[in-house]
Parts: sequence; C-alpha cells; structure tokens
Amino acid sequence: MRKFSVIGLLLLLPLLLPAQRLSLDRGWRFSLGDASSSEADFGRGTEYFTYRTKAASIHNTGPYAMNFDDSAWQEVDLPHDWVVDLPFAPEASKSHGYKTVGWRYPRHSVGWYRRRFTLPADAAGKPVSVQFDGISRDADIWLNGFWLGGEKSGYAPQEYTVTEYLNYREENILTVRADASTEEGWFYEGGGIYRHVWLQIGEREARPMPGRVITTSPEEGILMDGKRIQLRGVNLHQDHPGVGVAIPDELWVWKIKQLKALGVNAIRTAHNPASEAFLDICDSLGMYVLEETRLMGVNPAQLEPLRRMIERDKHHPCIILWGIGNEEWGIEWTPKGQAIAATMTEFVHGLDPTRPVVVATSSGPEIIKGTDVAGYNYIIQNPIDRHRQDYPLRIAVGTEETTGCGTRGVYFPQDGRMPAINRRPQGPDSLYNCIGRGMEFYARRPWLAGFFYWTGFDYRGEPDPLVWPATGSQFGILDYCGFPKDEAWYVKSWWTDEPVLHILPHWNLEGHEGETVPVWVYSNCDEVALSVNGKSLGRKKMPRYGYIEWQAVYRPGKVVAKGYKNGKLVLTETVVTASAPAGLAVQKERIGNLTVVNVAVVDAKGRFMPTACVPVTLVADGRILGGGNGDSAFRGRERPSAGERSFTLPSFNGRVQFLVQGPAESIELSINTLYE
Repeated sequence: MRKFSVIGLLLLLPLLLPAQRLSLDRGWRFSLGDASSSEADFGRGTEYFTYRTKAASIHNTGPYAMNFDDSAWQEVDLPHDWVVDLPFAPEASKSHGYKTVGWRYPRHSVGWYRRRFTLPADAAGKPVSVQFDGISRDADIWLNGFWLGGEKSGYAPQEYTVTEYLNYREENILTVRADASTEEGWFYEGGGIYRHVWLQIGEREARPMPGRVITTSPEEGILMDGKRIQLRGVNLHQDHPGVGVAIPDELWVWKIKQLKALGVNAIRTAHNPASEAFLDICDSLGMYVLEETRLMGVNPAQLEPLRRMIERDKHHPCIILWGIGNEEWGIEWTPKGQAIAATMTEFVHGLDPTRPVVVATSSGPEIIKGTDVAGYNYIIQNPIDRHRQDYPLRIAVGTEETTGCGTRGVYFPQDGRMPAINRRPQGPDSLYNCIGRGMEFYARRPWLAGFFYWTGFDYRGEPDPLVWPATGSQFGILDYCGFPKDEAWYVKSWWTDEPVLHILPHWNLEGHEGETVPVWVYSNCDEVALSVNGKSLGRKKMPRYGYIEWQAVYRPGKVVAKGYKNGKLVLTETVVTASAPAGLAVQKERIGNLTVVNVAVVDAKGRFMPTACVPVTLVADGRILGGGNGDSAFRGRERPSAGERSFTLPSFNGRVQFLVQGPAESIELSINTLYE
C-alpha cells in the first residue's frame, strides 16, 4: 500500500491566496482582429519601435496604446467566446465542430479586448497583480502600453505583476489579444477570454491542503482515509450551447447536479486543466475530480502549465488524481513514453506528494509503466486482466469507457445523426448494450478503482464516426443541453438506489407502421412485465447491469411497463403515441443570477411529443445568453444579438433550452406549430 499524504504535511504545503481579489469580468470592449497580416490586425507590431523592442514604447499605435479609440468596439462581459457567433461551414475543422475559426479563417481567428479600470484608494503601496483563469488561445497581454507577456496554451492560468505599471490616480487600460488560429485540442475550444479575470491586491494568505489521506492498494485501488473509493465517473469537456466555452459558474452548478442525479461521483477534465471556479463547485457538491494537463513533455513548455495547474489547484479537496496525458499514440508503445511519464510523475510529486499520478493509454503498454496509476481507455483496446497477471502490484483505473450512445430520440439513421450504438452489435464480442461492458467489468473487479464513461455530456466537435452535417459528438449520457438520453436511465439504474423504469424507443415511430421493432427496458427492478396496445408480451427477469428486450409490431397506441421488486409492483411506466404539437411544458431552474429554461413540446392533451421540431420563441427582460436543442447536427444561430429581448430556436425531438441572466419572472415562451 502506498500512502500519498500524511497529516504532518497539511500545514507545510499551503497555497497562497490574495487578501483582496476584485473581479474584472464586466465592462470590456471587443473586436475581431485579423491574422492574415499585422497591418490588418490594427497595425500590431508594425511601429518603428514595437512593444517588444521598448517598454511602453512611445511609438505604440495599436490597441495596446493608451490613446487608441475603441469606441466602435462591441461591449462584452466575461466570460466571452466569440466563436459562438461564427457560422458553420463543411470545409471547416471537424474537430472544432465545423465552426469557421482556425488557420483557414484569419479574419475570424483573432480577438482583441480592452478594459478600463481605476484602482481602489487603498491599493497604493501594496503589491498588485492581474490574473487570467483562461484565454483561448495564444494570448498577449498589455497594461498601460507595457507588454506583460503571453501564454500559448488556452488552458493555463496566467498571472502578471503590475504594481510598477499602474496609474494610481488615473485610468488604467488592460489589453488582450487572443489568436485561435492553431488548434490545441481536437475538440471545440472557442476563442477569447472565456474564464474569469481578477485584480489581486495586497499580501497573500496561506490556505491549507485538504485534511485527508489518499492511499493506493493493489487489491482495493484508491482509498481515502482508509476507505475504498469506487469511481463512478464521466469525462467532461467544457462547452455548452449558447455560450461555447464561456460557461457561467451557475451553469457549471446546474451541469454537475445533472450528473450527480445519475449517481456520478467523479469527473475527468478531458483533456485540460479545469477552471478554479469549476473546482470550487466540485468541492461544494462533493464531486471527485481527475484533473488533467493538456500536453505531455519534459520541457518548460509542458511542465510550466502543469506546475501552474498543481500549485493553483492542490488545495481543492475534490481532486484525487493528477492526469499527465491522454492517448499519446506516438509514445505509448516506446521506452520514450515510459521515460517521459516517469519524469512528469516525479515532477508532480515534487509539487504535491499527496495525490497519485495517472496517464491514459489507448492501448500502448509502455507509457503506463511510468506513473503511479495506469489509466485504461476502453476495455476492448487494453488487455487489463492479462496486465493484472503480469503486473500484480499495478494500480489502475478506467479513464475512458464507451457509453454506446447516439443522438437523443433517434432510432433510425438520419443525416448528421445516429441511433445509439447500444442497439446493435459492437466490438469483437458483438455486444448489444455496450454501455454495460464497462459497468459490469469494473463492478466485478474491486482491485480496479472504477472508471469514467466517455462522456457525461455531448460536446461540439469530434462528431466521429459521422462527418458534416454532424457538428458534435454524440456519446454523452446527456445531450449537449443536458437532456437525458435513454442511457441516462441505464446509468441511474445501477449507480443509484432510486427505483428506475424506462421504456425505449418512444412510440411516435411514424413511417414504420407494421414493422417489428425491439422494445427495451432499462430498470433496477427485479422483473418487468410489458404490454403493447393492450397485449401482454410477458414478464422477464432483469439481469444485473443489463436490460430486457421484447419484439413488438409498431402501431400507434400505448406501451406499458410494470416493474416488480421482491414480487411486488413498485413502478409503472407508460409511453403513448402523441399527436401534433400544441403547447409547451416549461421548467425553469434558478441558480444565482442564471435561469436554465428547459422546454418540452406537448400535444393538446399535454403529452410529450418526442419528434417535434418546431420554432419556440422566448421573450425576457433579462439578458438572453443563448440556447440550444441537443441536435448533433445543429448549424444555426445560438444566441441573439446584444440587447435583443427575444430569441427563437427550433426544438429538436421535442426539447429546447434557453439560458437567461437577470430577472426570471418576465420570461415568456410561445410555440409556432405551422412549421411542423
């Protein structure tokens, strides 16, 4: 058994925090720049003496100059992602969801920001710094014409000492240039200052490390204070419809609560450091976190972002594992991979000896020899049981495992959308319901520390195995908006004690009348009985970690499932054929200053209409941040223009979502059924 923390370390490893921390999120000016030439990019760097040749060069003329006129620029508040407003195009990057950003689109790929501020009177004589939690990406920062520096990574926090550059009785101007021309990840990354910005004033105070002990054991995996942890996790990217990567803190609260309701107890921040706000929320909600750095390597370009991540975040009790890499195909199979992983692991231990280090492999056996914990991406790609025999002392976790999900509410192939893989044979074992492969495998091996499904939510980009017109991944247990797919009930069945009974597919299968369709039930009941249009199809036992299937001929009507525990009826679930869209069922959830408005389209009898794709309009006095509908082939507008008080989005398979900041009482919705 290896111990990664002792109580005596707790007071020796503080993280220093500012005594006064002021938000700079509000009141920015924004404009697109131009990566095609320096002249077109507001003349950046074309001066006789540039900002790189002289400190606060008197020759400065670009947006970093004090007298630059930004009056025509757009007013924005942070967090902000300018890529949300860009159109889609089939020739754009598949990885980034076919948004028109990147090297093909120089006029869309640079963003400039300016922010004026004055210092509080008590700031004089105190050290002052400015901190950026995340800028996507390749950022340069100026204050009052002084170039402070830059950061290539869109995920690394940045902090700059500015005490000597400040005007204490006059206006200060903070300028940021972000260049998203080059992709850092193979998933949607957006562009802009998408996390918080802070002005830190005064001496720092010590913040202690978490008061608990993490140990690892070859027989029990990972333990906290001597108690085994069974990770029931999901991987998570950091975007959402309507806001892109600029997710408000309140929306993170909502998203994490949706996962907790399914029994999820851990998140892997795939594949980059999280925001500090995200980790604060995980601390408060009791969600474990595997926090992962963006890129493997042993030089400052890779180790410096890793150092910043650990030194900033090691005081968060939610973090139980540090991740140093993911699926590095070029080094997984070579001694180089093991050596790099070992060097990075030693580097992490020097910063934080209280937590183990993991690296995720797609199948290569060498790289995982260099870390405390082996991370396996997919059972069918890694001989985990054989590795157990060959390396009996190895600690391991499933860093990725398939959900087998598809597009919410889709049961037959469509352009840009796909039915769930679970409904057909998958893998070398031709397994139906392949989401159960990981569930059962890890549950039956207590020497493994658990696993993380790929993924918790759908995300923009990487729509594999589809291409345009698909614009997003479809493997989330929840769709892009957080609406549950069928598989959400499967997960809830086995990761919670709450009784669950769910029928699939829905019973609005127009165009398939007279066809035989498989009817499935996900449940944690002992037995389930099914009837279709009044005809009993029998009562069957529910296999643990499995599902039940009946064959039925589709005709409009009603499907009824009855669930039994210990021989007693405990649940009844009914699915009916709904008629034409006629109204809306609205659910508003208020979190802080944000209202998440989830809308379901219903028929004249109030029954959910699972195939409805009709325009829905929201009118609100508050600020409409944007919205979406969970469609993996969505290619429309995600948010209104500044100042607009109404916004229309099409529902997708009966559902649509809006995000509103400000007053919730004035929110009104309407449906247009003429376009059905």
